[in-house]
Amino acid sequence: MTNFPFQVSTTDKKRLIAWQNKYQSMMFDDVIPFWTRLCPDNKFGGYLNYIDRKGNIFSGIKSVWILGRGVWLFAHLYNTHKPEPQWLDLAKLGVDFIDKYCFDKDGTAFLATTRDGKPINKGLGFFSEAFIMMGYAELATAMNDKARYEQAKNLFAQILKIYDTPAVIEPVMIFPAFHQMKGQAAPMIMLSTAQVLRDAANSFKLDDDIKWLDKLCARFVTEIGIFYKPELGCLIEGLTPDTNEFIDEPDGRITCPGHSCESAWFIMDEARHQNNEQWNQLAISIVKGAMNFGWDKECGGMLTFVDCKHLPTDSLEHDIKIWWPHNEALVATLAAWRATGDSQWLDWHEKIFDWTMSKFPDHEYGEWYGYLRRDGAVSNDVKGNMWKGLFHIPRALYKAASLIEDTLK
Repeated sequence: MTNFPFQVSTTDKKRLIAWQNKYQSMMFDDVIPFWTRLCPDNKFGGYLNYIDRKGNIFSGIKSVWILGRGVWLFAHLYNTHKPEPQWLDLAKLGVDFIDKYCFDKDGTAFLATTRDGKPINKGLGFFSEAFIMMGYAELATAMNDKARYEQAKNLFAQILKIYDTPAVIEPVMIFPAFHQMKGQAAPMIMLSTAQVLRDAANSFKLDDDIKWLDKLCARFVTEIGIFYKPELGCLIEGLTPDTNEFIDEPDGRITCPGHSCESAWFIMDEARHQNNEQWNQLAISIVKGAMNFGWDKECGGMLTFVDCKHLPTDSLEHDIKIWWPHNEALVATLAAWRATGDSQWLDWHEKIFDWTMSKFPDHEYGEWYGYLRRDGAVSNDVKGNMWKGLFHIPRALYKAASLIEDTLK
């Protein structure tokens, strides 16, 4: 691992401080106020998330992913930035709705509910449960609530059982004539979820739980690493379930630069926590691949899905620019700089920062656009929907500012 503090040039320090100031200002003067003003549902509880450009609510449907993520965000800010009572109240508003409406009788979570809490659908693996668990764990720390921590731990155990028993998840029927596939997103989310639970375990000084979660995090890093193919130079989204083989078909050739960056900075955090240089080098290789495949050399910005052999892709959104891959690329390039001290990562960060900040933020009505055309023109001016909400943007802004601050100290 790079020894700290490493030497930072005057030029690099100036741009790092400028970025840090921008991230903090955007976070606390724009993005967080946007959501604290518009998302609370004071009638039914939880968060309203279908928000148009001007801040109008256009649907009462509640995404369970967004609910869990929102609880985590507000509790995380309370724990790590400033214990603002409003943030704790908002976290409680979300978790009360989750507890009351978001679980089925079998203990699994729904994917979405109506505004007043009636279930709409289920599916997409264990991601609803994972984001709820993140919220539970972070709120347990905020409230010093050991019972809430145990609830988070029990839910994590349930998620782990599903993860280790794929048949528990109702599969899409694929006949033997074609390939089965496992996805890289699953160990990626497991790593992040375990890291959040470990932070909560640390707040309660639960050494046995911390050791258990350290081992699981190491396992998930290894399982993510299986998807990195040096001969292709990138992290692949899917492999054969049992043999981890590359699938030379359109869905098997997909690399998602946003997921690659996200996995990489999770791994770099873990490498730093467990002092593992091998993991660090794996993460750096993954970020390099994400930049090589993801950066749009013609129009700028990060592509969403790319065929690793540069063949046509089935993904209809392959050439549009979506908010969250840019969020993850901003964090991953700063994390790569912190891990190596190499200014090339600050140059990459500058490219992504300049394109992102010139295209995504809405300077008239606040927050960010989520969906742009390849050239950066706005495709859909929605601010919140089933997938976009109070998570990726504020998490990236806060994480990026924290990476800079922690390293410059």
